[in-house]
Amino acid sequence: DGSGPAARAELLVWARFATTEDDPELAGVIDDMLAERYLDSDAILPVCRHAWNDAVKGTHAEALLRAAVERSKNLKVRSLCCYSLGRHQKELALAARDLNDPVRGAIKGKYFERIGPAVNQRLRALDPQKLEREAEACFDRTIKEFGDLQPMGKDFAPLGEQASGMMFQMHHLGIGRTAPEIQGEDIDGKPMKLSDFRGKVVVVSFWATWCGPCMG
Repeated sequence: DGSGPAARAELLVWARFATTEDDPELAGVIDDMLAERYLDSDAILPVCRHAWNDAVKGTHAEALLRAAVERSKNLKVRSLCCYSLGRHQKELALAARDLNDPVRGAIKGKYFERIGPAVNQRLRALDPQKLEREAEACFDRTIKEFGDLQPMGKDFAPLGEQASGMMFQMHHLGIGRTAPEIQGEDIDGKPMKLSDFRGKVVVVSFWATWCGPCMG
């Protein structure tokens, strides 16, 4: 019926997305309620998928993801939260590194201050390397235990593919990493490789012909 557990979970999920964009405190309250009462409900899958986006805003999203990984009897919820927890820790590690960077730190610090006065202090206390190890452990578990699952439906790649992509990013695309090889043609139609420019400052611009702003 319309007042059953599934309906109540759906209402909380709706409220989570509709009203909490600029209210981390309310988002945290809803996350806590979902973790306490609705870990086995398919209705919370959208929150599980997007919870990593709130990594820097507070600790409630992480608590929800951890609770689901540890206690949910719903395989779809448990698997998706394992993957999302990896993304959450990856995002936290990146934020902590940016905040402590002498160049990016000032810009990021001002942005995080708008979220809340305690955010910068919390992020500066984190260990990026530990967070990255935790992220890799979550992605590795996702690949091994949940690799073939598609908890959000067939329109989304299997979790194993998504987790492998995140691992590739962490190992090859982070700041300070050697960029993977890119091969193609230059504007004159001659073959070129990114490695040909090693040791030089290179700007790589990604665009598509169907993207109006890209072509403008």
